[in-house]
This record gives sequence, C-alpha cells and structure tokens, in this order.
Amino acid sequence: KLLKKKIKNIKLFRDDIENLKFKNVKYDAILLLFNVIGYISNLDKFFNNLKKFAKKNTLLIFDFWHQDAIHFEGPKKIRKSFVLNNQELLRNSSGKLNKRKKRVEILIDTTLKTENKILAESSEKHLVRYYNLDFLSETIENSGFELIKYEDFNKLGNLPNKKNWNAYCVCKFVG
Repeated sequence: KLLKKKIKNIKLFRDDIENLKFKNVKYDAILLLFNVIGYISNLDKFFNNLKKFAKKNTLLIFDFWHQDAIHFEGPKKIRKSFVLNNQELLRNSSGKLNKRKKRVEILIDTTLKTENKILAESSEKHLVRYYNLDFLSETIENSGFELIKYEDFNKLGNLPNKKNWNAYCVCKFVG
C-alpha cells in the first residue's frame, strides 16, 4: 500500500525497543503494535527513551491491556485448532493473574500433528503487564507527552471498558 501511495520517507524496522541505538533520527509518528508496552520492564525509562526519537508533535500510538477488563474477566483457557490437508495445529493457552505485580503469565502450548503422529511441540511463557488509565496518563504526561485519547481497540469511539482487554492510546510529544 505504501508503494502505491508513493510514500517514500517511511521507515519500518524491528529492534529491541528498550535499547534502541539510533543516532540523530527523529520520527513524525511512532507506532507500537501487539501490546509492546506489556513487555516493557520500566515504562518511565521507555517513554523517556522515546523522547530521543520524537520531534515536537510526534504522534505516539500504542495498544495495551486494560486493567479494568483483566480484573473483571480474568484470563481464560483458550483452545484453537487449525486444519490444513492432513495436518492439525493445536494451540492451547491459559493465564495466571498476578494483581500485585499487575501482570498476566500466559502459557501457550502448541502441537502440530497428523492423524497418528505428533510432528512438533512447543511451549511458551509470556509475562505481560497491564495498565490502568490513571497510571498510564501520569507516565505519559511526566515524560513530555500529551494524552490525546484512549479507545477500546474493538469498538472505536468508545472508551476502554471492563468487557475488552485491548485498548489503545494516542498521544503526542510536546517536549
């Protein structure tokens, strides 16, 4: 799409967000997808690090897990199955809530199998932080950003609520 619209000055990259080593680079917008901030160990340090890459009015857009929904609903066990030809991919996930540390431990077990044979298995563990709006707002503002809005990720135009874990934030760097 970017090529069709002839946008030539866009840069996409993948790196360790907590230890970026660019020099003399400033961006008009910073987009963090897939709950990147849920994996950040020190949110104050993270936002202060982002300032090095922001011009005045740089937009910062990120999604996050919303505390009210997590406390209301809690983690669920989810089982998904994908079948193609004679192979099946099974994905089982579950979570444990730690309210004191404000994070969810997500366990994911994946199995690839045929009718009679297991072809591969893997397990993953993710420690994912979640946030309340007051804490995020204070962190954003203390770091030189101005909050523009929070929204429910699935119902645009609505504020984050206890029925959906996923929300997003739009803010801008004001210096």
